[in-house]
Amino acid sequence: MTGRADERAVSVQVGAVLLLAILVSALGLYQLNVVPNQNYVVEADHNERVQGELQDVRNAIVNTAGDRADRSASVRLGTQYDARAVAINPPNPTGTIRTVEPATPITVENAEIDDDRIADLLDDDVETRFIEYRPRYNEYRNAPRTQFEHTLLYNEFGEGNVTIADQRLLREGALDLVVVDGDLSRTGGGTVSVDVRTLGGPGETTIRPDGGTPELTIPTDAPARWEAAIGTEFDEGESDARVASVDDGSVTIELDEAFDLRVAKVEVGSGGESDDRYDGEPEDVEVGEPRAEGAFSGTFQGGNPEEATVRGDGLYRFVEIDDDGHYRIGGVPAGSYGDVVAETDDGLVYTSDDFTVEEDETTEGVDFELEQPAEPFFEVEIVGTNSPVDAGETLEVTADIENLGEASGTQDITLDIEPDTGQGSEPDNPVDVETLSLDDGENAEITLEWETDEDAGGPGGSTAPYTATVSSDDASGDTTVEVE
Repeated sequence: MTGRADERAVSVQVGAVLLLAILVSALGLYQLNVVPNQNYVVEADHNERVQGELQDVRNAIVNTAGDRADRSASVRLGTQYDARAVAINPPNPTGTIRTVEPATPITVENAEIDDDRIADLLDDDVETRFIEYRPRYNEYRNAPRTQFEHTLLYNEFGEGNVTIADQRLLREGALDLVVVDGDLSRTGGGTVSVDVRTLGGPGETTIRPDGGTPELTIPTDAPARWEAAIGTEFDEGESDARVASVDDGSVTIELDEAFDLRVAKVEVGSGGESDDRYDGEPEDVEVGEPRAEGAFSGTFQGGNPEEATVRGDGLYRFVEIDDDGHYRIGGVPAGSYGDVVAETDDGLVYTSDDFTVEEDETTEGVDFELEQPAEPFFEVEIVGTNSPVDAGETLEVTADIENLGEASGTQDITLDIEPDTGQGSEPDNPVDVETLSLDDGENAEITLEWETDEDAGGPGGSTAPYTATVSSDDASGDTTVEVE
């Protein structure tokens, strides 16, 4: 009987081992097959959503070029996998959106342009930018690269391209040239805001043949898309235009007759340069009023911003200011102007007395006096961090807060932390808050803290980058920090 009992015990042990082996095998198969398939679905869904968000960016550029109203669009660069209890996910997907400078410029040949200022602009090579989004997925390995160029938005799949939003460069006798300037480069897994601002235009005129067939050469990474959209013969695609030739990185488009031409320049990101030649010559005004050929110049007092938006009755222009505060605006309709203000990037408003611009003359000495906000205005400048820190240690972000308003006030100053690449941890924001009271004109330096956890670093001991943002009720500043 003792022998039989021993045999039963061995059978139980063998059965347990077999059950454990089956469980381990099942988990292995789940990790090997099910997890990648589920993560592929997450990545494919994100790619579909981000293409819709990139259409919003494209539309913001097109619409800003048309009506001078600044816009922004949000793009979520990456995504997150569903949490798992028994299986392991790879690092969350990330993506990069950036402006790209093409190898060749925009050129115009054999064309007469009625507007002298726009003609002067297009006599030179015109530099522009593409906008590119590249995802970094773990499972959706053949995901497309998405690119915007000259109003065309398309996906690039290795050898082939698929249009997402059709070109609006050429349409029914109209040539709409939108030039992109500025620098944008963001990588991560979170949501970023793509800001679009007018730098010049829109100016309207006519382009017509001059000693030959007008030729417009544009840089492109997808010549086949332009051949399909415009056609290679004058009776294909867009009437009275055709793609005449394709070179390395560009296509040349011929125009068979006169076209209505509109030009505009926009900034994507930051660092773009304004160019008032895109505005064209001032338009004719109503009978009995002077032709719009005036200009005015002046000086900012009480502070010299680098640039501002000057607007008032019938006036809307971006201006650049030199170190002495001087500026000049040309092509202004002759007449009297009131309620003129100049808005700067820091939110402050400059005001001016009424003034008159004479025809064919420059009105001097239109001084914009700095008018500080009547309410408190807490400006934020990040002045230092103790980055990088080890996971589990305290990250410190130091900021200088200055009350630019004319009244004392109290505000909460917050610190938010967002992972840049989908690696590391996602803390509950804000991670720190300090209540600060300042008199008008007073400033204070404060240090906010984030108690990082053990999972805040990257996988395998690598470094995880984060964006640290310090905010008041009125302004904010951000910087990149790292946890190792």
